[in-house]
Amino acid sequence: MAAPMIFAGRGILLAIYLPAMAAATYYFLHIFRLGGYHFSDYFRYLAAEPIRWLPLIFIFVPASALLLDYSLPGFIAGIIYLCAIFIIYFPGRTKNHARRHSGRILRIAAVNYLLLLAVFVICILFAYMPSSSPLLYLASFTCAFLPILTALSALLSIPLEQTVQAKTVQRAIDTLKERPDLTLIGIAGKRGQQQSIEALSAALSVSYDVLTVDETDEMESELAKAVCTKLEDRHRYLICPVNREMIQGLSVICSLIVLDSRKFASLGKNPVFTEPVSFGTDETCAYSFRILGVTHEGTEAEVVFPEGDTEIFHLKRIGARNTMATLGAAVLAYKLGVPMQKLKSALQELTSKPHLMEGRVVNGMTVIDDTANAAPEGVLDALESMQWFSGTKILMTAGITELGAIRGESARRFGAAASKVFDYIILVGKENTRAIRSGIMSAGFLPDRLMTAETTAAAWQLGKETQGSERSILHDSDLACGDHAENERKASE
Repeated sequence: MAAPMIFAGRGILLAIYLPAMAAATYYFLHIFRLGGYHFSDYFRYLAAEPIRWLPLIFIFVPASALLLDYSLPGFIAGIIYLCAIFIIYFPGRTKNHARRHSGRILRIAAVNYLLLLAVFVICILFAYMPSSSPLLYLASFTCAFLPILTALSALLSIPLEQTVQAKTVQRAIDTLKERPDLTLIGIAGKRGQQQSIEALSAALSVSYDVLTVDETDEMESELAKAVCTKLEDRHRYLICPVNREMIQGLSVICSLIVLDSRKFASLGKNPVFTEPVSFGTDETCAYSFRILGVTHEGTEAEVVFPEGDTEIFHLKRIGARNTMATLGAAVLAYKLGVPMQKLKSALQELTSKPHLMEGRVVNGMTVIDDTANAAPEGVLDALESMQWFSGTKILMTAGITELGAIRGESARRFGAAASKVFDYIILVGKENTRAIRSGIMSAGFLPDRLMTAETTAAAWQLGKETQGSERSILHDSDLACGDHAENERKASE
């Protein structure tokens, strides 16, 4: 093949190579963020799901063809391969997790893309040399070890991250010390943080100006950023998620109320409460809750006050976590001076997030859509919530899909717990639900009430054919989550 054609072919391959590697890099940055920026979790996810990185290894197929001087077949194979990589890792394909562009991930991404750009520049320099070997070796190894390149970028960005965070945190500390009128409410615990933040913000906003910081992987830096850029003189309360280390630090800086799933307490300067206040379903709590009824439209609950008085709440939210978080926020807002009727009206307007314990009626059956719920704790919370429904209960699930299919001991526990709640269980897919099936059968579930479907549409058809009165279906974490799962349900009707 003539030299101009060879150089042109290399140029075309390089033009496709860069966007393909950029898309794959974006994907691995997303996985690194989902792992909480921990290297061990990042590599554990990759080791548990080889399909995440195996496509990159196959770059040696077209590269070998070019190295062995099969120019035209290697060129065609290279174009097909790089286009496939771009499609596989294209950012828009993964919709079950929001890809948040936080400051930290953007800084890691900048380092990562600079390394990738350096490789691309070197490849351009080699592209017009007679020998293609250095170019192919560099491009191939960069592609094959792209997940490691992402980890290396995160490692290289640590000094920059520490410098940026230290300056932001110090500015936030100085700002908080200058605001004795501000009370910071920290939402602690591993369950229901975001639900508590939303409910408390809605309740307090009736009477006060409130600033909120949503649940995030980078709680300390996001709080510091909010204090530096969003906090205004009019704000009376700042609501944010906190961990144990943050509680210790904040308690010596400002007035702090810590709310978790069972109690709230006032710490730090100018404490609002002299003693912790407990709440929950236990009758020994200062404020005890009782679920009166649950339908697809929401939850009716009763709150018993220390004096013996009661208040009935009508919530549009469904689920144990949603309900407990909302009622806990109601009690705290009431203690902070928000009139009961106003906060009840505000909380009554809160609804479940789309595909997160979202209720509806389909073909005469109550359907609880929880398809966007993929975390192990969330799925178990959904099982607990279904105990409030009467009649025939059906579970439809493809397993816990967050960062890979459910497997191992967690899967068996999930299956065993589900077997005690549901009358019928429909598994979507075989391989991804193998461990769940093991847990279900080990708990003594009737084999004729355990069914398997290849697709969500087929699972819906099986659900419609089940026998029983007042049928309720929990459509839990699905491989085709959210709107995709809903479209498959409609297609089965």
